[in-house]
Amino acid sequence: MAGEYRIACFISSHGFGHAARTCAILNETARIEPGLFARLYTRVPLWFFEESLNIPFEWVETRIDGGLAQTSVFQHDVGATLRELEALFPIDDKLLDAYSEKVRDCRVVLSDVSALGLAVAERSGLKSVLFENFCWDWVYEAFLKEEPRFEEPIRELRETYGSSSLHIQSVPVCRRVDGLPLVAPVSRESRRSRLEVREALGIGAESKLVLISRGGNPDGFSFLEKLKKHRDTIFLFAGGVPQMRREDNLLFLPFQTEFFHPDLVRSADLIVGKAGYSMIAEVWASGTPFSYILREGFRESSVLDLFLKEEMAAYRIEDSEFVDGSWICQLDALLELTRLEPRTNGATMAAELILS
Repeated sequence: MAGEYRIACFISSHGFGHAARTCAILNETARIEPGLFARLYTRVPLWFFEESLNIPFEWVETRIDGGLAQTSVFQHDVGATLRELEALFPIDDKLLDAYSEKVRDCRVVLSDVSALGLAVAERSGLKSVLFENFCWDWVYEAFLKEEPRFEEPIRELRETYGSSSLHIQSVPVCRRVDGLPLVAPVSRESRRSRLEVREALGIGAESKLVLISRGGNPDGFSFLEKLKKHRDTIFLFAGGVPQMRREDNLLFLPFQTEFFHPDLVRSADLIVGKAGYSMIAEVWASGTPFSYILREGFRESSVLDLFLKEEMAAYRIEDSEFVDGSWICQLDALLELTRLEPRTNGATMAAELILS
């Protein structure tokens, strides 16, 4: 189509964070380049992009990278992760040829830590953009003592990452490379005001609202009855249930809902949840106080912890404190954390860099 700007995106399916920031960058790119069309290669479900993107797109379910083989929200399996990597590398020439044909009508390939996307771009002669706050080779380095066979996939990943035409890093960056462009945390823009969201949820403008977003089915949390004793506070659980429902001062939402997650973050007085890139970026954009849980044993966690302590209105709790409900004893103090002013979204700078 005349005037159409096509971009192929290879997006890691490790959680929704890589997809969330890719959507933010695409939406901002489309604001500058209105004819944008995206072809998405990922295993992140279609509904996530239908909810998040403001542009026409094609979704192709694709095995993108090994990521981390997880056994639970906070636990990963090193052996299973290695097996996933060994199944992907070296990348098959026939696979590269097939994907190269599929992306030849695109102007650029955007990769959110997918080595496959960069290899496809190199094979097809297209410009490529690597966007990251960590790369998988850096993550896997932490497993070398336990399993030396990671050495070969790490070498191949590092070589492929080095082939990108443009390499953009994002705060909080795990391994800063001097000279590369660095952008602020990237998040999807909120769509409705704090008041509009609260009215739609049936929550008063002055009511205290705590958004709980840890992962897992909240019906299995042991502390729900403790929360019901704090009748002057509404506790909103994001995801993990089949349909929206309310029990006293507890409100449960499924993952697929009319309520856009960045809007929920903006509408809350406190976030209690897992500290991943996407959540941190949304909290950064909204200024909402954050009581965060980190994944132990994951190399990125120490970087996120330092950033949260230095740059945000945040207080760390252990996952064990969350699970047993002991964090609730600190609720009044957590609700007193100072709300910060919203800050710059790095999506604009990322989009400008891509189009330049």
